Amino acid sequence: LSNKTSTLPIPHISLLHGFVELTCGGFYDFAIQGIRDAIDSAQVTCKDEWLLRFTESSLSVFEHRASATLIARPDIDHPTMKWMMQLYKALTNTFQQCHEQESRFEEGWCPHVSLETFGTSAAARAESSKQTEGGSWIQGEVSLPVYGVTMFERNSADGKFHAVASVPFKSGSPTNISNDLAEALLDDACLSLACHFKGRSSGILSEVQRVCQSVVGDAVRVEISVYGSCRMDASLPQFSDIDVVIELTANGGMTDSLSEDKTGTTFLGKVVNRIRSRYENAKCRVRTAAVAGGVTLPILTVKLWRSAPTVDLILCKKFSDGNPVDERSMVAMEGVDIFALLHEELRKAIPEKEVDICGIFAGALRIIKMWAFRRGVYGSSTGFLGGGAWAVLLAHTVIHGIEDSTLLLPVSSNKKLSRASCRLAEHFFKTCSRWALPLRFSLSSDESNVVQPSRPFSIVASSKAGDFGRSTTWPAAMAILAEIKRSASLLASAETISLSSQ
Repeated sequence: LSNKTSTLPIPHISLLHGFVELTCGGFYDFAIQGIRDAIDSAQVTCKDEWLLRFTESSLSVFEHRASATLIARPDIDHPTMKWMMQLYKALTNTFQQCHEQESRFEEGWCPHVSLETFGTSAAARAESSKQTEGGSWIQGEVSLPVYGVTMFERNSADGKFHAVASVPFKSGSPTNISNDLAEALLDDACLSLACHFKGRSSGILSEVQRVCQSVVGDAVRVEISVYGSCRMDASLPQFSDIDVVIELTANGGMTDSLSEDKTGTTFLGKVVNRIRSRYENAKCRVRTAAVAGGVTLPILTVKLWRSAPTVDLILCKKFSDGNPVDERSMVAMEGVDIFALLHEELRKAIPEKEVDICGIFAGALRIIKMWAFRRGVYGSSTGFLGGGAWAVLLAHTVIHGIEDSTLLLPVSSNKKLSRASCRLAEHFFKTCSRWALPLRFSLSSDESNVVQPSRPFSIVASSKAGDFGRSTTWPAAMAILAEIKRSASLLASAETISLSSQ
């Protein structure tokens, strides 16, 4: 549900119309806090996401003076949609000057998602009939998730709106996670924090996609795909970034500018310039990373504003049939993302459908990542292990634990999922505490990349993905194992106390 002809093509429902003058950077913080206060007062913080309900009768036409827009109206009269009215009223109380819709239209606020703009109302109604009668519109009903409120600003250069902040519904993500109680984090295996991160990321990803589309024009279709921890729902606020593949697919033949740009650095440079023209305080840099097979990939790292998550973008150019244009694009499309491989290997180890191994794995990975961050042993940039390495190590312990019958996972329901994730994380610490350096692991049958005698860790998911342990230093590796053994000892002590009390 989006309107590509709009100055704000990101799928959205406008909650407030009218403009707040943000004359200096400090006013952004005031506006964000105002949104946060409104969300709290509307009592919608009890969930990570709320649902928008659309039905067959949601399709409608909104008439302007010289044009008309085909829109989809959510069923706000349905009992499950009360949250939206509560949120709208709370926001209007907070931002009382933003009353443009209430003052201009008799019906007042009309929540809707714009689909397409037409020159006449007759053309818009004809398209509405075509979609309804042709079966391309909703049959029955559908509910779409909403994660939070995004604030937009009109850019004076191009007249378009651009996201400047996102405020998730869930207020459970503190600015300083290290002060959180362990019990609160383990209660849902950090799922609420992951949903918070996902909510903050959605508007940023849409903005990045639109910037890339504006660089290449209409001759090339731009799509973005998240990979790594984001795709596994294991990204957490404060220390996780957003890993993205930008897929450029030619609508016909690949344009000359993209064909000549062999490495993709020219395209990424244009993206940087476009971002900086819209976000004055954005931080951008292009670096080169070596992956398996001697292939180098340019990576664009972007931080749109101070509190925004960092986005790492790699480029994948594809022909109109979907095949990659070159070796770099093939690596970006197939080799970097270990998500599918990890899930495939886990399903091989535990084929029983009643055991949600992927959900249990994601929960355990969140727990381990949070533990590593709080113990100061997380991050490849500082010589420790990043999210990909922890994921491979966890998968390794799962697969071998099932094979040697040291790991037993229960049939998982939603209530028991976090408990199973905690059990898996406990198994991880106990297993890893018996390891000694150097360590060599591979989930692939091809272990040609594993033999690295000078490194403390060699952690390979596949021959294409490269070695996730290549940047780990010996002091960092020793610190990691020391922390793992410390945690295993604490778990053993807690288990002893529990048994003695029984």
